[in-house]
Amino acid sequence: MKICFISMSSSTNQDGASLSMLNIACELAKRGNEVVLVLSSDKNIEWIRQKEHIKCYIVPAYSMRINILKRRKSTGIKFFIKYMFNYFYMLKAYKILKNENVDLIHINGLNHQMGAQIADKLGIPYVWHIRQLMEEDLGQTIFAKNKVWKYVKKADAVIAISNTVKNKFEKEFHRKIVTVYNGVPIEKYEVEDKDIFNSETAKLILPGRIDPGKGQMDAVKAIEELKVNRKINTELYIVGNIEDRTYEQRIRTYIDKKNLDSNIHILHYVADLRKLRKQCDIGLTCSKNEAFGRVTIENQLAGLLVIGANTGGTTEIIKDNETGLLYKEGDYMDLADKIEYAIINKNTMRNIANHGKDNAIDQFSIERVVDQLIGIYENCKMQRG
Repeated sequence: MKICFISMSSSTNQDGASLSMLNIACELAKRGNEVVLVLSSDKNIEWIRQKEHIKCYIVPAYSMRINILKRRKSTGIKFFIKYMFNYFYMLKAYKILKNENVDLIHINGLNHQMGAQIADKLGIPYVWHIRQLMEEDLGQTIFAKNKVWKYVKKADAVIAISNTVKNKFEKEFHRKIVTVYNGVPIEKYEVEDKDIFNSETAKLILPGRIDPGKGQMDAVKAIEELKVNRKINTELYIVGNIEDRTYEQRIRTYIDKKNLDSNIHILHYVADLRKLRKQCDIGLTCSKNEAFGRVTIENQLAGLLVIGANTGGTTEIIKDNETGLLYKEGDYMDLADKIEYAIINKNTMRNIANHGKDNAIDQFSIERVVDQLIGIYENCKMQRG
C-alpha cells in the first residue's frame, strides 16, 4: 500500500503530534509499505529522509489555526489571504500526489481541508487523525472551521488519540470516531535497569513546550512549597521549546525572586531525553487538559514514577496508585503532597513505576498502533470498492 501523510501544523516537526506521525510512517515503511510525507517545514527531518520507502515533499502551506487570545480585528483579513494562498499550495500538493499515485491520504491533526480536497480530486480514501482538543489544550480554533468540519464529517475514517478527544468530537461531528492511542518506538525511550529514589535529593523532569496550557508554573510552586515549608529539597528540570515567551519569562522571574535557581532548571528542547531521564526519579505531566500525553508514556518507559494532572487524556494513561499518581489539576499544594508522598514511600513508588513501565510497553507500542491503522486503511479501501 502507498500511503500519504499530510501534516501542516508544525514548524519544527518535533511536537508530539508530528513525532507520533513520523513514528507511524517509519513502522509502515519497515513493513514494506511505501510512504509519502507532505510537510510544511523541512526542519529536523534529516533522519526521516534517510529511511527506505519514505519520500518527503515540502509544501509551505499556511496553518489555519488561530490563537483565541491573540485574535484581533485584522485576524480575519490575514487568515483570508492565507486561505487563498493555500488553494495554490493545495494544487501543488495535488500534482505531487497524482504523480506518486498514492492509495490513501492520512491527515495528521485538525487544521485546513487541503488533504481532503486532494483525496476527493484523486478519488481515493482519506483518514483524519485528530490529535488535539483545540480550544481546551492549545487555546486555538480554526479559520473557516465550518468548511473544514464538512470534510471531516465525510472522511472514510476519523481517528482520535484518546477517548477524551473522541468524546468531544463525536458530539461535534455526529459521526463514529475510533480511538487509537498514540504509540512510541519502545527501544528509543526505554531505560533498562532503572532504579529510582536512590539519592537524597529527588529529581523531577517536566518535558513539553513552555506554554500556560502545560502547567509548568504549578510544578515550580510545588517545588517552592516543598523547599520552603516542608524542608524537602528537590530538583526540577523543565525541558521544552518556548511557545509563549511571556510565560517563560514569568517563570524565570518567579524562580529568581524565590531563590529557586539551584532547584529548578529550564532547558531548551533536547531530542533524546534518555540521558537526563536516567538521572531523574519522577516524570511530571501538569497540563490543564492533555489530549493524550505522549511524554507521560516516554517517562514511564524510562522507569520513572509519573505524576500527572487528573484531567483529559492523562487519566487514560495513569491509573492512580497503580501506574502512577494523579493530583488535582491546577492545585500546586496537592502536587506537592503527591511528590512528598512519593519521596516518603519509596518502595511502593518503585513498584508503581515498574507497573507503569510494563503497562506502557504492553499498551503503547508503535507496532500495536500500526496494526490498528492497517486494519482501518484496508477497511476504507474495501468500502470504496
